[in-house]
Amino acid sequence: GQNYEESHSKQLNRQFAGLVEQWDAETQQAKIRVRNRFEPGDRMELVTPEETVPFRLERIFDEEQNPLPAAHGGGKDVWLPLPKAPAPFSILRKVVE
Repeated sequence: GQNYEESHSKQLNRQFAGLVEQWDAETQQAKIRVRNRFEPGDRMELVTPEETVPFRLERIFDEEQNPLPAAHGGGKDVWLPLPKAPAPFSILRKVVE
């Protein structure tokens, strides 16, 4: 929102976190190609061509559904629950406060 005392808007920064590669409707999880680090507890945004859906990341899993403490960029794909099915060409952003 507008900050009248400092005469500017306070914007939260966003960091590109990854690309949505695949959706599993049965588990309600998406396969993510990770580009920048994120971890459970982070505030995230699912950005689709139609909308931006904010959510707090609860869990991250590897390909075998083992829980991970964090996701790191560098070619490793991870699975994570999303608040809704992602549209094609969706991305994930991390909210940096």
